[in-house]
Amino acid sequence: MQYGSGALAPSRGAVVRVTALVMLFGAASGQGGDDCSASSNTDTNSQKECKYLKPCTKNDVPAAPAQYTMECETMPCPADQDIMFDRQEGTDLGELYAASCDTTVQMCRDKCEQTFGCCGFNFQFNPGQYAAKVGRCVAKACDGRIVTSRYGMVYYQREAGAVTSGAAPPMTPAPSDDDGSGMLVGIIIGVVLLLGVVAAVVIKKKSSSNAVQFSEKYQEMPPPAGAGGATKM
Repeated sequence: MQYGSGALAPSRGAVVRVTALVMLFGAASGQGGDDCSASSNTDTNSQKECKYLKPCTKNDVPAAPAQYTMECETMPCPADQDIMFDRQEGTDLGELYAASCDTTVQMCRDKCEQTFGCCGFNFQFNPGQYAAKVGRCVAKACDGRIVTSRYGMVYYQREAGAVTSGAAPPMTPAPSDDDGSGMLVGIIIGVVLLLGVVAAVVIKKKSSSNAVQFSEKYQEMPPPAGAGGATKM
């Protein structure tokens, strides 16, 4: 009697579902955001990796526009500094431009100049470690501080301080700088792990059930000939 040949194998449907989710996770973690590598816009077509152990320094980042300065935690920015800074823990005045391969640093600068209270803006110049959407920029007030943000992010500070004329900032909070890719990846990982746990439980139950059936069948089998004692001559 063969036992256990199929008990430890999950169903084909479960394998297909888990495989599909793993492929979706790979796509979300490696291809999220617009691919601007083929764009003619040098502010968004960076093909460097800009991630852990592969820094993008100030020479890899779009130059600061007129009357603005690229900000780092240590100023001036060291030549070998990994540029991944933003002004946070303060007031976001609103999204200047949504992610697009066509957005330039100059466009963000001009929009900041038209926004009351704008003290600078961030700019996503590279997808970075987590495939952020490139070309997005958000206006910042002068409160908050320069902190390490995420790979592919740069912050430009207005040298004259806050804009004192122009359009008032929006009354509603600005969209988060988090484009949601991190949350999506987290959800997919959680679903994949949950399916793995469910598959393990199902496999264990099938294994236990087959073991019980094997034991019951073994007990019902008649004893082999001669098992009751020695044959008299």
